[in-house]
Amino acid sequence: MKNFITAFSLLIILNVDSYAQFPGSYPFKTVVDDQGNLYVTGDSLNPANNTYDFIVKK
Repeated sequence: MKNFITAFSLLIILNVDSYAQFPGSYPFKTVVDDQGNLYVTGDSLNPANNTYDFIVKK
């Protein structure tokens, strides 16, 4: 019975720790407009001048 309680407790602890949310600074965001179009925004590294370019895709 002790092994069962230990295993059950371990499963609960592992399950609780496995849920997470994306941080607010995640590299992309999605927006839906009035017509139902999905826009994905984000940034990508431009290797030519080592800067980040802001992108929007429909």
